[in-house]
Amino acid sequence: MHPDARTRTQHAVVAVVAAACVAGVHALAVHTSAGRTTDTRVLALVGNLAGMPGADVPATVAGWVRAGLPLVLASTVLVLGVLAIRRGAWRALVASVLLVAGSATLSLVLRDLVLAAPPGSTGTYPSTHVTIVACLCVAGLWLRPAGWPRRETRWVAAALVVVAAAASVATHAHLPSDVLGSVLLVAAVGSLLATALVPSVRP
Repeated sequence: MHPDARTRTQHAVVAVVAAACVAGVHALAVHTSAGRTTDTRVLALVGNLAGMPGADVPATVAGWVRAGLPLVLASTVLVLGVLAIRRGAWRALVASVLLVAGSATLSLVLRDLVLAAPPGSTGTYPSTHVTIVACLCVAGLWLRPAGWPRRETRWVAAALVVVAAAASVATHAHLPSDVLGSVLLVAAVGSLLATALVPSVRP
């Protein structure tokens, strides 16, 4: 099999598996007692940590991170987009725009229409906030200049997504399943786009 064809196949498999997991995590978290219990326990653990003496500062920082990180990432991706235009990286630019717009729109549709929380549930699945952070991180990977180290950039992007997810849970803005669903959603959309644009775009 040609390397590009193999890569397309791998991305397609990831897209299908991630999309299935988006539905699966929601089903477990909302419609099973084990899933609801896990969500509640993790949220309670975070709440207990936030309630410890001296925890006001970490809680405040988590709030700042949750509010500021999307703005910082959006500004960074905007600059990278301008640089991509200057060097003619049009496919990566188009893919990044589609990723951000598609992921954000799909997140809203799933949250408000398709996977609306049942009465009594405190979840909003998936977290649009974490979706935005995750897709901006992937867009940054796609738009990065050729001289940027690929592995280190991936680790930084992954760390930022983890920080955003942790901040959302720490501030009780979302349940753990909400943020997990967001990451899986971006993985599905990003892999789908990568399938169509190999070899120009690779996460």
